[in-house]
Amino acid sequence: MSVLRHRFVYSALFIVLAASAGRTQTAPTPFRGVPIRLPGTIEVEDFDDGGEGIAYHDLTPSNEGGAYRATDVDLQPTSDAGGGYNLGWVNAGEWLTYTRSSSGSRHWALAATFISR
Repeated sequence: MSVLRHRFVYSALFIVLAASAGRTQTAPTPFRGVPIRLPGTIEVEDFDDGGEGIAYHDLTPSNEGGAYRATDVDLQPTSDAGGGYNLGWVNAGEWLTYTRSSSGSRHWALAATFISR
């Protein structure tokens, strides 16, 4: 099972999983250069590289949480046991992409933790 481990502050986020097939220069690339292997864990903060409109869409001009990555995606340290980061300040229409690698066609279950203030 694929598990999205960290918390979302608002549940209006779209997650796009992209196959790791050939790409043009304007396509996202896997974070750290390696596709996420499924089954496995998808860490919300490890979305693809590629910038605004390619690997993600974020409506604010900076990382409101100020942590982990130098993008406009709003990440902050989490208070969950085990540490890590969570995604916050999410607005309707924002999205992230994740390049994944898996064998064959399969259906995957996604478990996620969401909180809202």
